[in-house]
Amino acid sequence: MGTDTDVVVADATPLIILSRLDLLNSIAGLFKAVYVTPGVVQECTKNKTMPGAVKIALALEQGILLASSDFDTSVVETLNLDRGESESIALALAYKCPLLIDERKGRRIAKKLGLDIVGIGAALVIGKNHGVIESIAPLLQQLGAMGIYLSEKVKSQILSQADEK
Repeated sequence: MGTDTDVVVADATPLIILSRLDLLNSIAGLFKAVYVTPGVVQECTKNKTMPGAVKIALALEQGILLASSDFDTSVVETLNLDRGESESIALALAYKCPLLIDERKGRRIAKKLGLDIVGIGAALVIGKNHGVIESIAPLLQQLGAMGIYLSEKVKSQILSQADEK
């Protein structure tokens, strides 16, 4: 997956991570549109003291992130996930576009529904491939310092995809 994809729907966790890494605007800029649902907006911005909340709210105000509720609410009701994840999957299905999501259960369900999945690692690789990120290794260290766990296997795969060893 690359920026051949015009549109992507983003769930809360990748947005929060990208904002904490100061990469939200850069990565979002690689797509023609990054859509978020009302549930994701609420989850990310309701508490302004939460990590990334102010940056995500600003990205919404600036049109870097686009809020949309163009999804089938009956799909949301059938998924056994939190509101933001369920809405994100429903919106990605409606737009027939990839989903930026990291939670394991949400990824599994989205894949079963035929969606292409982009995780934070793939988003970082896309950023590096398009010159937005110089090196991924230090970012993976930052993720660890933030308490975001990635297995050694996953880190190795990300670094390999980014031509870093």
